[in-house]
Amino acid sequence: MNHAHTNSVATPCVMVIFGATGDLTKRKLIPALCNLAADTLLSKQFAIIGFAGNDFTTESFRKTLAEEIPKYSSTKIDPATWAWFAERIYYIKGDFTSPSLRVSSPPSRNNSGKPASPRKRAAAGPASSSKSPLATICNPLASSTKS
Repeated sequence: MNHAHTNSVATPCVMVIFGATGDLTKRKLIPALCNLAADTLLSKQFAIIGFAGNDFTTESFRKTLAEEIPKYSSTKIDPATWAWFAERIYYIKGDFTSPSLRVSSPPSRNNSGKPASPRKRAAAGPASSSKSPLATICNPLASSTKS
């Protein structure tokens, strides 16, 4: 839409979309984010992690979105903008019931009995493992968001 704006570029961000293969993603979320990208309102260190149970890879998910998004976008998406945007999209096949995606223990409590800060919580599964969800998410982002 390329509206005149006074907003500054957003800070670095990773957006995780649970149920990323659904209609909301292709009809609303991705077209809206493409508009922000076209208006240069997204950080260069922006990324999307799509999480769902479908049999996609990152590449096949990007390809599917590239085919679907023009059908739902209110404006024509510039190919250069899409190329920039698409390289920041990742896909992880997962199951919400998987123990490796759960918090490893109930939230800890501080001395007053209140829940501790979320920063003190840890996800289950060794982050160093190349097969862990954390490694799957963080390893590609570490190299791709530096540009």
